[in-house]
Amino acid sequence: MKGERGFTLVESLLSSCLLLVGLLLSLTAYDAGKRSLAKSESLAEQQQAARTAFDQIVSRVRAAGLEVNPDSDPARPDEAIEGAFSTAAVVRGDFDGADPVDAATPETSLAGGVFETVTTGNDEIVAYALAKGDGTDTGSIRFDADVRNVPRDGIVETVTISGVTLTPVLPPYTLYRFTLNNDVTKWGSGLFVVKQPVLDGVASLTFHYFDALGGEIDPASLGGAGTPEAVLARSRIRRIAIEVVSATSYGNLRLVAQTTLRNHDVR
Repeated sequence: MKGERGFTLVESLLSSCLLLVGLLLSLTAYDAGKRSLAKSESLAEQQQAARTAFDQIVSRVRAAGLEVNPDSDPARPDEAIEGAFSTAAVVRGDFDGADPVDAATPETSLAGGVFETVTTGNDEIVAYALAKGDGTDTGSIRFDADVRNVPRDGIVETVTISGVTLTPVLPPYTLYRFTLNNDVTKWGSGLFVVKQPVLDGVASLTFHYFDALGGEIDPASLGGAGTPEAVLARSRIRRIAIEVVSATSYGNLRLVAQTTLRNHDVR
């Protein structure tokens, strides 16, 4: 109609540009929000994995010593803490005691020699330590335990867990759980020590040991040797502080707990 006019070419181009800019801004905001959500979800997953692994360690350490010496035989070499190091720990306990099948396997076959009652199998000697996932670590932890014969003979053997990191200075590492094979015919072979990854991306793993009065015990006096002095020193451990630093994609997550050993008898 006369007097009416449409958009000019310049006005059409300008409105199109404004619409395009608005669309781009909306897409940018949407992408940023999506990335932020993905980042939050990834961080939450990493933190949950770290906490789950940490809780597993705390649970095992807290139960150390459970039914380790059921008949209070002073000659029994089994210990709640088989090895105590600053960056690794080896604990023993009747961790499968609540399972009607596992509680007797292989404990029944281990009993009847020097000790009529045996409640812990080799798989209930649990060690936690760090190592590179590529297997390049050359460190090792050693401890003495009666693990070689069926039935148990009361004589300790030196167990060596190789390929671990004792001084973690080049993270990330993998946190591993080590147990021993219940099949004693595997003794001396690479199948005797069973290695299981627990958590990737770990910066450090640290243990601190305390006596009944709260005094910290130097790990250098503890170790894993079966000498009377070392066994006595480990028997004085009453509390263990555990620290795991997980190197997540968005910064380190530091998890710390102190647990009292309620099943540990002083010798």
